[in-house]
Amino acid sequence: MNKHIDKNKSKLWKWIVFWCVLILLFLNGITEIKRNIPDTLYIEDRIGSAYELIHQEPWITSSKVIAVSTGDSYTITCKLWNIFPLKTVTVSKADVVEVAASGKHAGIYLETEGILVIDTESITALTGESVAPSEHVLYPGDYIKTINERELTSKEDLVSYMKSASGENVTLGIVREGQEEFIEVTPVLASDNSYKLGIWIKDDAQGIGTITYVTKEGGFGALGHGISDGDTGAIISSSTGDLYCSEILSIKKGDYGTPGELQGVIKYGVPEHLGKISENTDCGIFGYIDENRVDDMQIAWYPVAFKQEITQGPAFIISTVMNETKEYEIEIEDIFWSPQTVNKCFAIRVTDQDLLAETGGIVQGLSGSPIIQNGKLVGAVTHVLVNDPTRGYGIFIENMIKH
Repeated sequence: MNKHIDKNKSKLWKWIVFWCVLILLFLNGITEIKRNIPDTLYIEDRIGSAYELIHQEPWITSSKVIAVSTGDSYTITCKLWNIFPLKTVTVSKADVVEVAASGKHAGIYLETEGILVIDTESITALTGESVAPSEHVLYPGDYIKTINERELTSKEDLVSYMKSASGENVTLGIVREGQEEFIEVTPVLASDNSYKLGIWIKDDAQGIGTITYVTKEGGFGALGHGISDGDTGAIISSSTGDLYCSEILSIKKGDYGTPGELQGVIKYGVPEHLGKISENTDCGIFGYIDENRVDDMQIAWYPVAFKQEITQGPAFIISTVMNETKEYEIEIEDIFWSPQTVNKCFAIRVTDQDLLAETGGIVQGLSGSPIIQNGKLVGAVTHVLVNDPTRGYGIFIENMIKH
């Protein structure tokens, strides 16, 4: 009798496990299907390509327009087999615009909005003790804007102020995660007989990147991703910067596990000035090219593609390698309609033998290279796969234009 009961219990548990696994697989499948449906769509006409994209899978159905917020936008509800709700897609009408693809490299100088805290450290005090005055008070990613109500424009300002400090508490005006705060720190009299706060700081960022496009008004978009601090990994808070001429002197080729780099110099100075940076965002850096430099930064005019126009298959990038701007062949291998990050929207692979011979694939400095497919500007190069420099990611140009 007991054996019979145990046998029935065993069967019951097997059925429970079977159905649990089946439900998990179903839920995972639903999640994957939802990821392949975009959250938003911009289209030139009222319905058109929106339905074409959503209906490319036979098991996905969608309703008619269910809500109209303005004359140029509406929402579509997508369902699985017309039963299970998946996602509501916002569709907006947009005009097709043309921009000049660039592919030119430029020297980038970005000023932080305050002095960026990289980390805190312990100080050997004059007494011989190890003291960390700013630990748990300041954090990596904080921006120091004032000290005792005195505005700081550079790290030299802070260093100069501390040289005349008396050891009394100082009040720092900081920005932390977008919020302004005031905090107090007690400086430590260090072994070199000077007062210190025990922080690592920096106040600017510089490097070489690629201009993606220039508009008819002289506006530009570049990089396809924001400029992040190398120590904290956070996007640098800045609305001020400059573009300068640059010259590539050598190439460090990318290899498996080791990213490559275009190595060069930035030509600072008034005659070499190219433009002003006004924004540093997840979608790239943006600003305006100097009026007398606009023609220098353009290659050819292209209509801007909506993301649903991008297809898997051949494309090319426009890049400047060793100071010569050329077209290089790539393959778009996969497209992520609802990417987890705004600047990793599709996967690319370099197929051009000349570029592979010169750089090994995608290297630092090529970020922002415009991607052209079927006569339209579809995106820009943003990242490289560290373990395979021939492969990387691109951002939808739609994201950059509408940042």
